Amino acid sequence: MRGKLACVVRAGGRGKGTCSAGTSPTAHQYPWHNLGEAAEKCVYRHRDCLRPTPQPPEEPQGEAASAASSPWPTGHRFAERTRAEHATIHALLAAGHGKRSVARQLGMTLNTILRFSRAATPEEMFTGQWQNRPTRLDAYKSYLDQRWQKGCTNAWKLWEEIKEQGYPRGYAGVRAYVSRNLRGKPRPVGPRPPSARAVTRWILTHPDTLPECDRIQLKVVLANCPT
Repeated sequence: MRGKLACVVRAGGRGKGTCSAGTSPTAHQYPWHNLGEAAEKCVYRHRDCLRPTPQPPEEPQGEAASAASSPWPTGHRFAERTRAEHATIHALLAAGHGKRSVARQLGMTLNTILRFSRAATPEEMFTGQWQNRPTRLDAYKSYLDQRWQKGCTNAWKLWEEIKEQGYPRGYAGVRAYVSRNLRGKPRPVGPRPPSARAVTRWILTHPDTLPECDRIQLKVVLANCPT
């Protein structure tokens, strides 16, 4: 796909010249629009190479308690990036790519790839200064969990109840705990492969302005498409 797209881009660049005599100006009016259409058609022809981005394996219900005490809970920027990189690296290694090849494809150092490859789970990478620290809410978490199971799902009501029991902090801590650990979030039916239009947009976007998650997905797509 990369070689064919390079030809498309070069062809699109040649379309920027001035119009020759007898040529309609509209033929050269939208060179980038034409380039985008040509690139999307090229990607669509390789749609069999578009696969879902690997997702971290779901944890069994029995491990919910340990997940709640994870150093970086779901939603933490560093944690989400680490989980995505861990899944991508292990997927490429499982597909038969060598560690040096993975390092080149993802723009990482070999030592970084080695550290990720040795970690069976992304949580093994979660070490450092942002470890969870005890909070004033810890003594009330079991009560909050019980009340939630009994059907009290109003964070403000829960805060008022533990405030009467002596909780000295404000509402924000309870709201964050409920949102992060108690409020169930619907899971998608399954990861979907990126569309040809999305991949085309990633390809035509300057790498410096492409979001990191899109950049990683693009590298996975190109790694899965040898032609």
